[in-house]
Amino acid sequence: MVDGDTRTGDAGLALGMVMVRPVRDTQAEAFSQELIAGIDEAMSSAGGSFLVKIVGDEESELETYRHWAATARIGSVIIEDLTVTDGRLALLGELGLDVVVSGDLDLAGDRPAIWTDHSRAMRLAVLALHDLGHRRIARVSGPTQFRHSLARSAAFVEVTKELGIRPLEAIGDYSRQSGAAATRELLDREHPPTAIIFDNDLMAVGGLAHATESGCAVPGDLSIVAWDDSVRCQISDPPLAALSHDVRQIGEMLGAAVVEAQRGRTVRDETPPPTLVLRGSVTAPRPTDD
Repeated sequence: MVDGDTRTGDAGLALGMVMVRPVRDTQAEAFSQELIAGIDEAMSSAGGSFLVKIVGDEESELETYRHWAATARIGSVIIEDLTVTDGRLALLGELGLDVVVSGDLDLAGDRPAIWTDHSRAMRLAVLALHDLGHRRIARVSGPTQFRHSLARSAAFVEVTKELGIRPLEAIGDYSRQSGAAATRELLDREHPPTAIIFDNDLMAVGGLAHATESGCAVPGDLSIVAWDDSVRCQISDPPLAALSHDVRQIGEMLGAAVVEAQRGRTVRDETPPPTLVLRGSVTAPRPTDD
């Protein structure tokens, strides 16, 4: 449930999650919706409750945790999008709230964690493009303060180095506008990429829009892959290739980890590997691009 009351008065089985999202993207973000549905299903099956709070900035997130601890309405929280200098784990420890981490095992310490192998996913996308003949492959990352952005960037550099090609990178902020701006910057380079991997679907849609408006044919001149699959990827023109994660299952795993933690068992498990769904936005590069 979102921004509502928990369904039980037992804080031990009451789970909270705060999502920091720009207001304009909240309703459209399919990833978050699927994740919430999976967590809620796992908690409901165990007789627990789940409260989601969507806020606009980090300070509001921290204030929400303080409020939950003070009112004793929440016993456990899930945190995501861990940053390089993340202070939430320390605060939640001081507040006495149990934590399940969605992300980095190193930062999770001995806490329950559900993690994704970003290296394997990045390798899957880069190798698929390379097999098609692409030798100028770029990546548009999300904000570099996020640990998962750094993990994906490291994997991108590693696999391109193994293949003997130069990694091209630009940075976005997950918005459609930043995807368009990053695409413009990459295509304006002396040797522009023939393929771009975007860190989410919104940036990929923005990149596609800029490429089309600037006369760059997709997929003829530029192939595009989005990190997260969504309806917007499927209905784009052309439909966007995407790394497809079973987001609902990831949510169920997080919810189950919370339930197991309440039973005294610490779950540390890897999410199912993604699949690469090839659609109309990807093809072999033109012969002149080899």
